[in-house]
Amino acid sequence: MKYLILLSLFTISISCKKEPLQYKIIGSIINVNTTNTVANAKLKFYQTVVNGNALNPNFIYIGSTITNSTGEYSFRFDREKSDEFKIEVEHEEFYNQTEMYSFSLLSTQNENNFSFKLESKSWIKVRLLNTFVETNEILNFYKHNLKEDCITCCANGNVAIPYTIPDTTFICPVVGDKYFKYTYGEVLANSSTTDSVLCQQNDTTEVFIQY
Repeated sequence: MKYLILLSLFTISISCKKEPLQYKIIGSIINVNTTNTVANAKLKFYQTVVNGNALNPNFIYIGSTITNSTGEYSFRFDREKSDEFKIEVEHEEFYNQTEMYSFSLLSTQNENNFSFKLESKSWIKVRLLNTFVETNEILNFYKHNLKEDCITCCANGNVAIPYTIPDTTFICPVVGDKYFKYTYGEVLANSSTTDSVLCQQNDTTEVFIQY
């Protein structure tokens, strides 16, 4: 009889043990310019943790997941005493994206939707060839719509090419599926021309100007 009572109490204690509360994060990823879904994008999750009354400001890796064929993802993790969480999105054909959020935005009772719009990678190759070199001539070439917030990025703005450099080429990252706009003109001739070219995703588009 005592054995049965002890067994019953043990069973009750197990059944009353609560499962840890969890956050469920869902969302989708699309190409910002085409609105096409992005499959096989990797999402990595991090959080800052409060130990006692002390906050560790460093983000701790929680885990990762990958978007499915329709660009959707789902990720669960246990609730802890935390302050901020971070999501990093990576894909070889797109520029990485990182977003940070406060844990006050999350709910353990409902799904939490965090969707992303990624910019696809592309490059512009510009060649400027001076075939009629004239002393003191300068070509102004103004770049618009370049990608600027990456390690290998170039700066938008004007580049002055002197007559002493008759042949120059540069390659810059741009956003795919978007137009690269440029303006150029010779100072002595007081000329100015503006044009643009559509940059294809994950490809290098070439602009050749002979002056």
